[in-house]
Amino acid sequence: MTFPNDCKSPNIKNLQSLNRESFRISEKSNFSRHVWYVSYINPLRSIVLNIIIRSCMRKYFAFFFLLFFPFLGYCQEEIFLRDFLPMAKKGDYVVTSRNKNYTVLTIKDKILNSLVIEEITICENRFTRTISSWKTWVEQGAPHHTGWVSYIVELPSGKVQDHYSYTHKSWYKIDEENNLFTTLLNLKFAEIPLSERKRSNRSHWQPKMVVNGTPIPNVPFIPYRTLWPKDGTEIAGKTVEIYLPQENALYPSYFPYFMQISGTIGKAYIRIIDSGSNLFSPQQLVLKK
Repeated sequence: MTFPNDCKSPNIKNLQSLNRESFRISEKSNFSRHVWYVSYINPLRSIVLNIIIRSCMRKYFAFFFLLFFPFLGYCQEEIFLRDFLPMAKKGDYVVTSRNKNYTVLTIKDKILNSLVIEEITICENRFTRTISSWKTWVEQGAPHHTGWVSYIVELPSGKVQDHYSYTHKSWYKIDEENNLFTTLLNLKFAEIPLSERKRSNRSHWQPKMVVNGTPIPNVPFIPYRTLWPKDGTEIAGKTVEIYLPQENALYPSYFPYFMQISGTIGKAYIRIIDSGSNLFSPQQLVLKK
């Protein structure tokens, strides 16, 4: 295959080699301009169009990124523990461990727009290990307990009213300024980003789930974080992290299964070592007249 003499330039020879299999042109054909256009202009146009499209895509991406960027930092869920209180059922309970003390928190009753919560405390070294379950311990009158009170929590505010001591058979007024439970219920918690969560080995750390004395494996938890207000208490201004079960309809979620309070001097932990339902106290319900 040959080209006319007026087309025998180095550039055309290069085009000839590139299009040897695509075009067969006789010596007398007048298609040299067409061949040059197809083999050179079309690829060039494609390159230019690709550059323009990519440039436009970058611009549009930058535009939408800048448009929605102010909202990206607020994608994490925000919660109040008080919002979970209506899910509580009579007989639900959790058992916490902190500072060598065990505390049983149980829903004694639901009355109109309020919950009656019982709180039973015992020193770790006084708890009898031979007792088969926390239910049995409470049903037996909570032997060796150091405190046994009940209080009413208003819904949906989470405000705790005066509490009654079964140990001393009397009512006590709660100091609003030092009512840590009410403050905890009304704190706004934000979900902790994945990049900032605690890790264990190669995965994110998760607390243990125990229901009616039986460990439940692979229960996913969601961690939340907030700052305790500067209210003059010992934990004022400290970071509080809590863990709630992701499926909060299956397990009691109105109290954190793990809570960590971080400050300038060490860290304090509260963890739930048991939880469940159908725990009923032998104490009679006492309401303030």
